[in-house]
Amino acid sequence: MTEGVLVTIITAGQAIILALIGLLGVRLGKVKRDVSAARWQVENTHDTNMREENDSRHAETKRWIDDLSDNFTDQIKTLAKDFGGMRAEIRGDREAHRALADRVTHLERKKDS
Repeated sequence: MTEGVLVTIITAGQAIILALIGLLGVRLGKVKRDVSAARWQVENTHDTNMREENDSRHAETKRWIDDLSDNFTDQIKTLAKDFGGMRAEIRGDREAHRALADRVTHLERKKDS
């Protein structure tokens, strides 16, 4: 190869390397901005660690849900007892109705005979 071709290849190689370094710099700049933005969002003005704060909020929410669940469970048990009582009353009314219908049928047959 001639000296001119080698100089051109070296110059082109340098240009490519400089372009890659420039792109890398731009990417690192974006990454740095993204990291800074994320850091600001996380740190913001919190006095406490966000993880600890979230854990305590989750625990509080779980307590609320457990309290609601216990309350609803108690109400459902009460309603189940009430429904059981109503079913027993209806069952008694049906038996009384059947006994009365049987008595009427018996008296009608007796009258016809």
